[in-house]
Amino acid sequence: MTQRLRNARQMFNDRPFDGDGISVYASVGESVQYRKMRLTGCRRRSGRSGRSRQLWMKGQGGNHDIANGVTKTARIGTGSASPLVVDIPAEFASQELTLDLRRYKDNVENESTNFRTVALELDSNRDLVGTVAGSAELLDTEIRAGGNVAIRFRFKPDISGTQPDTFSAVRTAGPTSPSDVTVNYDAAQRIYEIIVPGLSDASAYTYKVTADTSGGLTTDLLAGITFTADATGPPAPTSGVATPW
Repeated sequence: MTQRLRNARQMFNDRPFDGDGISVYASVGESVQYRKMRLTGCRRRSGRSGRSRQLWMKGQGGNHDIANGVTKTARIGTGSASPLVVDIPAEFASQELTLDLRRYKDNVENESTNFRTVALELDSNRDLVGTVAGSAELLDTEIRAGGNVAIRFRFKPDISGTQPDTFSAVRTAGPTSPSDVTVNYDAAQRIYEIIVPGLSDASAYTYKVTADTSGGLTTDLLAGITFTADATGPPAPTSGVATPW
């Protein structure tokens, strides 16, 4: 709402930071132009002289060129829920974006520089393009009874990119074609174990581990994991003798 008080003076009654929550800002490119104010010029009389003065917001080199100023980063969503779900506007399709999150409360928003911005690349449908952030280290493979094999790995997340929703063990070579096995990603967890069941006895297999998102993005974390499954286990004993202890 804008109320005009005398001449061209304006009073703005917008309260964008009312309540308690998070603001989501989106900018095309790698830079974030945060809350650049643009003030309307007006005249006021100052002091006892009663002189009329023109007021402008000043920047480097003098008054701002308002007509050709840099557009501030768009505030595309707010909320207090976790996770915070925001619909990215259509004009950001097929663009490389930088997202910035800032906390606000009681009509004040955090103005400190946020060094943990997130870079995204979107396709024409506003779906993510690229890879899942993070890396993995293979710890070991354990051959178990019944043709089961446990694959253990350590995941090293990267907070600056897209986070996975699941990890999958995927067969790339072997005599049978078992289904992929999936475990959920947990931000508080570093060590994961995926158990691949029912492989053929005495058969060599090759697997890989992928990081996946619910939006269909998949990135290979580990490849070339080889092992020989054991579906029968060790042979049963045929004879034995009791030995005093």
